[in-house]
Amino acid sequence: KLPHPLHDVAVIGTFDLHDYYGFSGTSAGVYPPWPRGQLAWHTDGFADTEPPPDLTTMRCVATPETGGETIFRCARLAANRLGPAIDVGGAVGLVDPELVRIQYKLPKEARLRASGFSLAWSSGGREGDAEVNVASGTDWPLLIREPVTGSRSIVTSYHVASGVVLCPETGKVLHHLDFEQANRVVELAWKLPGGEAAAAASAVALNDHGTQAPGSADDASCMQAYREALRATDEVILHAWRVGDLVAWSNRLVIHSATSTKLYPAGSTRIHHRIRLRAADSHRPAAWRAGAHQMYEDLRAAGHRSGHTAEE
Repeated sequence: KLPHPLHDVAVIGTFDLHDYYGFSGTSAGVYPPWPRGQLAWHTDGFADTEPPPDLTTMRCVATPETGGETIFRCARLAANRLGPAIDVGGAVGLVDPELVRIQYKLPKEARLRASGFSLAWSSGGREGDAEVNVASGTDWPLLIREPVTGSRSIVTSYHVASGVVLCPETGKVLHHLDFEQANRVVELAWKLPGGEAAAAASAVALNDHGTQAPGSADDASCMQAYREALRATDEVILHAWRVGDLVAWSNRLVIHSATSTKLYPAGSTRIHHRIRLRAADSHRPAAWRAGAHQMYEDLRAAGHRSGHTAEE
């Protein structure tokens, strides 16, 4: 972030800037470069902003001749396709996705699954990092009601840390979801519909690749299967940027991802000016099944005051 009075302006990504609108600085980026073909699906500010922004606008200032696209996926269509239960496995078994809450947190280090919707592993946190708005993380329903259209929608970010499953009658926590379980829930919530490529991609996404290094032959074939599955669905659009383009989107109706910088021609530059419109507290992501989640939030708020938890 830039110093006061521009404290709400941030320069994000990998850059070496000299007097860019008065700013000079260098960054190697938050995480290591992704493998070719890797995606990182997210909703802006979902893991570190309270409440996260409703809308994002982005204007293209510079873009490489090839690569640099932004991919959008419709969260409403994905929610409509989602079944009545997700199999977490183990002692938890089947859970109602409408009763799931996911906790998000920006890790210090992480590796994405092949699909880009969740993490294979993560390590550390960003506490004490002045670049992070809410380093302690956030907690949101998996399925929400978009406030303008009333649509049922999935909202997630790949920064998954853990989760809970709520009791529909009381809002108390029935099950805690650990890192693996919570990431599995998010992965399955976005599972691609039908087709051999989708099945292959989903199988890969649920496997953390073992000891394979990103960019290996197996990794490349997984990515190819996943891209084919994406092209086969009507839930996804790819925007190839041109200088001067201005795109606005709802962070309650779509999820999005950039593409790997390894696809850029050597020496290319990609610069966008992004505005995230901060939501009012009344525009927090509202659960599709409001009752249980409201009781949970009330219990949690009361617990913070008394020192108890939502389980108690």
